[in-house]
Order: sequence, then C-alpha cells, then structure tokens
Amino acid sequence: MKKTLAFVLAATMLVLLCACGGSGNTDTTDPAKIKGEVIDAGEVKALLPEGWMNVPATDVFNDNAAKTNELKFYKGAKSDQDQFSCPYVQIDYYGENHTSMDVKDLYDNVKDVEDVVAGSYTFTGYTGEMVEGYTNAILWLKDNPDIMQVTLNLTSTKNGVKSIELTDADLIAILSSIEY
Repeated sequence: MKKTLAFVLAATMLVLLCACGGSGNTDTTDPAKIKGEVIDAGEVKALLPEGWMNVPATDVFNDNAAKTNELKFYKGAKSDQDQFSCPYVQIDYYGENHTSMDVKDLYDNVKDVEDVVAGSYTFTGYTGEMVEGYTNAILWLKDNPDIMQVTLNLTSTKNGVKSIELTDADLIAILSSIEY
C-alpha cells in the first residue's frame, strides 16, 4: 500500500513538474507579445527584448560620458565583449533640427528595402555591406528622415545567433516602442 501511494504521489509530481516546467506559452511571432524592459537613455527609449543585451552608448571624445541620444541592443550577447560578434540594433536620435548625412556610398551591394511598418512608425532605408559578409541595414523614419536613424548589423555567426531579419517580431517590437 505504501509503495502504491508513493508511486501515485511520484507520478503526480512528475506530471505537475512537466506541466509547469516548460518555457511557457511565449509567442515570439507577434511583436505585441515580446517581453523585455524599457531602456531609457535620456532623449530616446525603447524596449530591450528578453535575450538581448543593452550596452550603454558612451562618447569617447568626452571622457566616455553616457550618450543620451543613442541606444545599442545586441541579440544573444552575454557580456560587453559580445558586442563585436552579435547582431545589433543601434538607435540614434538626432532631434528636430538635424540634417542627416547620406552614407549609402560607403556600402557595397546596396539594396533598397521595402518599408518597415512598426506600430505607428514607418521606416525606409537600404541594406549593404561595409565589411564583406556582414550585412547592415540603415533605416530612418519615412515621414521625418532627419530626426532618427536606426542601424542594424543583420548577420553574425558567433554565439549561435545568425541574424536579424527586418521582419523579426523582436525587431518590430523594438522599433514600435521607440519614444523620443
């Protein structure tokens, strides 16, 4: 009798652990369901999805003071050193009275991208390679191109993280959450 009761209790615990011990019902295909924390640099803030790392932007020409207009998020990074090997999103907010410099000529294999709609924002831009094998995307707000630029390093093969696609739910969640 004691063995039977112990077996039933063990089986019940096993079933409960299996039911509760999973990774949860996380739908990562819907940008609205991406979880994370909002990172506020001062002049710009955005959602940092779970599994991404924020590396605070600093001004190397000003005693490494924190930049209040820039965010840097690295997909799959575990330490600051991973910023050199992981795909990333860099958001640069310039403000209302700024004229952006066109850097398209610095890239090879340039291709215009279809508009990227993220929440109330529509981004436009292009992809290209500055270093062979590493594709970047440069995006800006379609209706106000000088106020903000988003630079993405789309490809990397280290740490098991291979790329960011312009349609990834976590990228769309980041872009749609931007506030300035």
